Amino acid sequence: VVNGHLSDNDAYCDMKSEMIKYLTQISNIIDNEKEPEPEMITDEIEAKNDEYELPTITDEIDGKNEELIFQHRPVKAWRWDNDQKKYRGRGEGTLSIYYNKLHELAKIIFYDEKHDKTRLLQYIDGSEAAVFVEENNLEEIEWIAADYTIDIDDPMHASWKTAFLNDTDAAQKFKSLYNIYIDDGEHGE
Repeated sequence: VVNGHLSDNDAYCDMKSEMIKYLTQISNIIDNEKEPEPEMITDEIEAKNDEYELPTITDEIDGKNEELIFQHRPVKAWRWDNDQKKYRGRGEGTLSIYYNKLHELAKIIFYDEKHDKTRLLQYIDGSEAAVFVEENNLEEIEWIAADYTIDIDDPMHASWKTAFLNDTDAAQKFKSLYNIYIDDGEHGE
């Protein structure tokens, strides 16, 4: 709070907290396959979004403010398709995490080398921790997030999965970093 007013960072934290509650409710609905409760989608959340907007996400790197904190290849990526009830491939390539020092926000970029394009573009700002898909498979990580690859203005909320081919150390490092950056480190290890 500066001179009795919320700073941009305070407004962002308040908005982030509301969005985390909202995404958690959405996640619970998906898990339980229930209809949304009316109070879940409110004008209050939209008002919080208007108070402080996230910076526009892009796969271009701001060398002044963004720092590469993780990069690995080869990685395979998938997105959960609710209609088909299965994961759909997003390709194989390089997965990177960049941290924006100005906005104190990390983002994921997954670049599919075969199709020569970005296939995942996400802020790490959810409320659910990234987890191993199976206890005995320490190469595959799963998380829930909004992806901006297709539409910057209307992100796709889904479950995402990556496989760090033959590299459990890289998978563990990605999982740990992801969990540090969500919900202000609440789920960090």
